[in-house]
Amino acid sequence: MAGLSDFHQMLGQTVMYCQCIEHDIKMIYAGMKSGDYKENLATVEREGLGPTLMLLEEVDNAQHTRFFTRDDYRLLNQVRKIRNHWVHESYTEFLYLGGKECEDAYKSEFSRLKDENAKLFKLHKNVEKVRLQVMQIYKR
Repeated sequence: MAGLSDFHQMLGQTVMYCQCIEHDIKMIYAGMKSGDYKENLATVEREGLGPTLMLLEEVDNAQHTRFFTRDDYRLLNQVRKIRNHWVHESYTEFLYLGGKECEDAYKSEFSRLKDENAKLFKLHKNVEKVRLQVMQIYKR
């Protein structure tokens, strides 16, 4: 069984993927929106992922060629829920339990973490690819 330090490391990596996805979404929005890129980015810099996704989807839908599908937006919206779980709830799922109950809950939580880490890594790479395309297409 993987130790708690493995859990800490993977959790940190998972949160990093969430942060990268959120920042890339903001950069994509700023790149696609008409006007000054830095000003566009400043308008969403302090916004959460949900409001930024709504703005991005609006700009994306107005384009001739869309970068994200409706399913992509659904998945991107799930990132908030996934991140919130890992940041606010993950450790309390097992730390306050004892004995076998703690061990079983830890195994379950670690398994979920591995699955979501892999899913977020893929999503992070896809969003990063879109960000690079947008910056090239819109010459940002």
